[in-house]
Amino acid sequence: MDRSRNTKPIRTQEASSIEGEDILSVQNISKTYKLSGNKVTALNGVSLQIKRGEFVAIIGPSGSGKSTLLQLMGGLDKPTSGTIVVDGTRLESLSDRRLSRFRNQTVGFVFQFFYLQPFLNLSRNIEVAAMPSRMKKGERKKRIAQLAQRVGLADRLTHYPRELSGGQLQRAAIARALINNPHIIIADEPTGNLDSQNTQEVVDLFRQACRELNTTVVIATHDPMVASKADRTVILKDGALA
Repeated sequence: MDRSRNTKPIRTQEASSIEGEDILSVQNISKTYKLSGNKVTALNGVSLQIKRGEFVAIIGPSGSGKSTLLQLMGGLDKPTSGTIVVDGTRLESLSDRRLSRFRNQTVGFVFQFFYLQPFLNLSRNIEVAAMPSRMKKGERKKRIAQLAQRVGLADRLTHYPRELSGGQLQRAAIARALINNPHIIIADEPTGNLDSQNTQEVVDLFRQACRELNTTVVIATHDPMVASKADRTVILKDGALA
């Protein structure tokens, strides 16, 4: 992996050089919540398109709506208004069952906190994400071995989370996110608990997924270095594009 600390200037939404079809289209979405009887607007009229195989960083201050936008893109929640189309599927029109199937087949999730089960070894932690799919057991085992090799954990598959470092845990979480060959990875502050070297390695894995697997990666981050490695950035402020 390239461990260089050099960064390039952040490229804005208008400066993307990725060509090809849109895999994700967000059109005029808004999201409001009721908290203690008050109406809170998390997103207000956000529209953007993301290309297949693109690496996009979403940046902005805390409370700007980054996590809400990622949740809507990944089908973890539905917008109050507007439309979200992912790989030809209009998310807000799906039933809860179809939305669950969509998430399992199309999206991989990576979070700041790794959410690995402490009572399962690394191999089983990766495998559980594939169990709702129709992937046969032998195929799952082969896929796990391939992914563990890709993220540098081939010699750790029998280890438990407590035996792994923070960087290894996040790399395991990325392998888990890739197990079902997702078209998109949604990552919410995935390097927030990592040092600079492990941050670089995690970003390299995301870029490999884009380049070698044609996986689209959308990541929310506060880290300028992480954002600088993306193909472009989307800036949110007060629930709207800045």
